[in-house]
Amino acid sequence: MYLSWYINKVVKLSPRITGLCLLSGQIADGITTPIVGVASDKCNTRIGKRMPWYYFGFVMVIPCFLGIFSYPPFINEQNPDLSYKTPGLQAAWYIILPALFNVGWAAVQISHMSIVNQLSYSGTRRDRMVNNRNAFTYAANITVLSFALLMFLIIDDAINQFRYLCLMCLGLGFCTSMFYMTSISEVWLSHEAKAKDFEY
Repeated sequence: MYLSWYINKVVKLSPRITGLCLLSGQIADGITTPIVGVASDKCNTRIGKRMPWYYFGFVMVIPCFLGIFSYPPFINEQNPDLSYKTPGLQAAWYIILPALFNVGWAAVQISHMSIVNQLSYSGTRRDRMVNNRNAFTYAANITVLSFALLMFLIIDDAINQFRYLCLMCLGLGFCTSMFYMTSISEVWLSHEAKAKDFEY
């Protein structure tokens, strides 16, 4: 929803190209999600099954998100006479980046959700972890919407509204992802861990 409004009203690409931008992201997400799910089940590395995919997604998401919402001047023309005209490079930029973003996003989400099974055998603990994840997801959405409201009230220029909001989201996302990557250690659960977890 926000991407379509941004591309159509701020970047000023045509409704047809805007639709292609959204479609490219959804197709990439639909293809990547099952691939990451299956691949992460089969993947065995020194740092675990899921964490490598989180790192991969983290590296993909940041530059793509920045490239979409920072309104890079080498892609976007600020000439009002160009409204609803779609130069090839600009259209390609906004079609390809959402697709790449969704590849990274799928990797982050699948690895993040499936790591719960690698951290505990206890159904109670797994439920608690999933509930905490959902609670923090809602908190993150409310935080971003609150920042967006402030940006829209304080700043008049639509380009700068999204640019500053993009930088705030990236800053918060970077800090929380670094906290996650440094605090979560994916380990192989032994039979002893299984027996202990079922005691709770």
